[in-house]
Amino acid sequence: MDRLARLFVAIVDGSLLVVPMLVMSFNPSTTKSLVVVSAVVLFALLMNLSFHTDNKDILTATATATYAAVLVVFFVTSGTES
Repeated sequence: MDRLARLFVAIVDGSLLVVPMLVMSFNPSTTKSLVVVSAVVLFALLMNLSFHTDNKDILTATATATYAAVLVVFFVTSGTES
């Protein structure tokens, strides 16, 4: 049961990182980007206030967010033409 829960959390977390990037990449606009970023920040704030976490969880979340930022930069720069 623990493995199933971990798999579910991994799938949801991965989706929460990739879906906003995909939404912002199709038909990009400033308004859409602001709405998506605001929704993600609001969701993260609500999750942070809802759950009690220790330093290990915060470090994992920071590493995941850093990876997402690198992924977005790679995705954006790979689509530009030189």
